[in-house]
Amino acid sequence: MTEGSATSGSAGSDIEALRASADAPGARVLQIAGQLSSLSATFAASDQLADAVDAQQAAVDVLRAHPSTEAGELAGYGFTLALGLHGLAFRLWAVQRDRDALAAARDTLAGYQQAAATSGTTNFTEIANLLSTLSSELTGNNQLADAVDAQQAAVDVLRAHPSTEAGELAGYGFTLALGLHGLAFRLWAVQRDRDALAAARDTLAGYQQAAATSGTTNFTEIANLLSTLSSELTGNNQLADAVDAQQAAVDVLRAHPSTEAGELAGYRFTLALGLHGLAFRLWAVQRDRDALAAARDTLAGYQQAAATSGTTNFTEIANLLSTLSSELTGHNQLADAVDTTVQRASICLQHADNADLEAALADLADLYARAPGLRTMRAVISSADANQLASVMRGHGSEIVSEQGVRRNPDGMPRAVCYASNETLDLLRAQGIAVDIVAEVTTARLSRHDVNVQNNRFTDGSIPTGVGELI
Repeated sequence: MTEGSATSGSAGSDIEALRASADAPGARVLQIAGQLSSLSATFAASDQLADAVDAQQAAVDVLRAHPSTEAGELAGYGFTLALGLHGLAFRLWAVQRDRDALAAARDTLAGYQQAAATSGTTNFTEIANLLSTLSSELTGNNQLADAVDAQQAAVDVLRAHPSTEAGELAGYGFTLALGLHGLAFRLWAVQRDRDALAAARDTLAGYQQAAATSGTTNFTEIANLLSTLSSELTGNNQLADAVDAQQAAVDVLRAHPSTEAGELAGYRFTLALGLHGLAFRLWAVQRDRDALAAARDTLAGYQQAAATSGTTNFTEIANLLSTLSSELTGHNQLADAVDTTVQRASICLQHADNADLEAALADLADLYARAPGLRTMRAVISSADANQLASVMRGHGSEIVSEQGVRRNPDGMPRAVCYASNETLDLLRAQGIAVDIVAEVTTARLSRHDVNVQNNRFTDGSIPTGVGELI
């Protein structure tokens, strides 16, 4: 009993009364054990931890003293005993009786395995989830090898008893993938790297299968778990597999876009995060071209998320754009880093974050100092051949912002007013296009972008591409 507790005597009496009632002829032992477990939970909630241990121990003792002998009751009895032992392990850890807790936890593992193997058992998913919980508790108490055993048992139970009901397949597949994910994590913790990698690859396949199963709805959750798996693979130096997991996360989101207005902001932000992670993973394996494509998709995704009704995390998006810009700079993609920083500054400008805006402008100045050719110019470009002018502008579509597309001067000469870097304008000259620079508008680019966002015709979230041709 708890020393000095005013209720310890009463607690002891309650426990002993229930224990004694189990010896009466016809006693409902499972019900009495349940009452003792409930009493243990009550004591624990009142911080009477030693009394909670005594009550839970009594529940286990009652069950062990009165084992069921009826075939139809064996499944329920074995499962109840395993639950009681699980509760006892938890209570013992709470009072730092670690050796006794570990013994109870090992008995719990054996009990759940026996319950799953008993004829009449049907709650295999519940047993697997309880084994995963036990594994987490063992990990939390630094019993890593035992944690592996418990998680492996969870996976084994699920694999031995696959669901065959159409309505249950989605939930079963997802639960199995979660179990495998937990197993990979536990195996890495005990440095069984080869086994962990095999479990991680099974996890990836499991999440993909779950996402493709009829009845699945938690696509964002699956994508987030795949991103977590990718991070764990990266942390264990499995870089190619990390790319596969992150690509799968993006694929799941793209295959199942949100159509609910209230979910669009969250969906688009999650997809942008997934693309950002993919770019980072691709750079890590030196797939630079694919990484740059993913980085550009990331920028477009963050832009789209920021422009979506319901978005509120503008500071977070601006910070992520800062990170993306740094990554682009680190891989010598300075033009894309400029575009990213301009977008970051634009978000700060629109949402009155002066300190972040000053930081973004300072970063932009640093980028321009590194690559002066990227400064933005307002220029009139022209050519006697309207088709040539339009074709060249299309060829540089991602590098040129046109005010109104191709039009004609009063004298009939096709021309366009556009914004581009000196470097891009030099390329236009080399292609036979006349270039007349009107002004440097590097800083004005921000306010122009702000005006474009406020008057955005693409309110459905689509991203405009190409040039307007009005000739």
